[in-house]
Amino acid sequence: MHDLKNFARENFYRKGVAQSQLVSFLTNLGSRNISRLVYLPTIGNCLEYGGVLYLNQITNAPVNYFHNGHAKSIGALTGYGLTIVDYSVENHLLLPKADRLALMPQEI
Repeated sequence: MHDLKNFARENFYRKGVAQSQLVSFLTNLGSRNISRLVYLPTIGNCLEYGGVLYLNQITNAPVNYFHNGHAKSIGALTGYGLTIVDYSVENHLLLPKADRLALMPQEI
């Protein structure tokens, strides 16, 4: 998972992407129109601006990354939240891998 502010800095500001594209991207992210990303709202002091769950990283990560201090617990999901994440992962796994993120440069 990425902090939304850091995600925007790494993928938009440092690459010189126009602000209008960032606004469009964030609108699509919040509307769940981007299948490989899930927006997480603000969680206490951990995610001040919300977070981005990048499903490519989760579905390709070894299980031991989630044990022995490699992962940090920041909260719990409600039943509805778990349904959304589960649906997103299932939908992501069924997509053709050649698809790229909407509005993202080719090199990502």
